[in-house]
Amino acid sequence: MQEKRIQLIFEQALFAPLLKRNPKYCRNRFLNLTPYISFKDITANRYAIRCTPVGARNIKDLGIRELIVEYENIHDLVNDGWRLEG
Repeated sequence: MQEKRIQLIFEQALFAPLLKRNPKYCRNRFLNLTPYISFKDITANRYAIRCTPVGARNIKDLGIRELIVEYENIHDLVNDGWRLEG
């Protein structure tokens, strides 16, 4: 289910989705940050998870934020524990 939803986001490239915190990565320096897939990465077909301060407003321009991890494909991203928020 998650894989199909994320694939649709990449195909349609309409927004940058926020993700639920992944306990494997959302600790230490990423503890108080919100994980997401940037709009810039989506349009470049780059499967990267970035983080932004909680409450950031301009989601479409978040491609410049810090990279947490990058994957070869959506399957690996989902299998590593990332889930869409909401």
